Amino acid sequence: RPPPPAEDAIKAAEGSSDNVEVKKTAAQLVKALQRLFAQMAVSERKYVDPAPVMQKLLDGSGNPVQVGNQQDVSEFNHIFLSSVEQGLLALSSHETAAGGGGAEGKGEGAAAEAGGGAEGEGEGE
Repeated sequence: RPPPPAEDAIKAAEGSSDNVEVKKTAAQLVKALQRLFAQMAVSERKYVDPAPVMQKLLDGSGNPVQVGNQQDVSEFNHIFLSSVEQGLLALSSHETAAGGGGAEGKGEGAAAEAGGGAEGEGEGE
């Protein structure tokens, strides 16, 4: 017996569980990018570690992109921009579903987080 049409529609809208994980990770990538740029903008640190961003960047197979592997720059650019696009779409659809309004105030938490916390972390001589 085939599933009711409503269940088909729900499954199609949600996608596979792998697709949901990819969207979740892409949204986490966007949030990690926001934190990274906020830290660079407001921190007094000499450098900021981009590792949290790179850990959330997945290749076409769903595996983290390996730093140090020789890769075509256009391939990396495609992976990066596709992931950011997926993350932005996932976050905007989440905001819409949650009834969130506009983009005002977004990133303020990341900026506050970047300015506070572990002062002196990452500063070398």
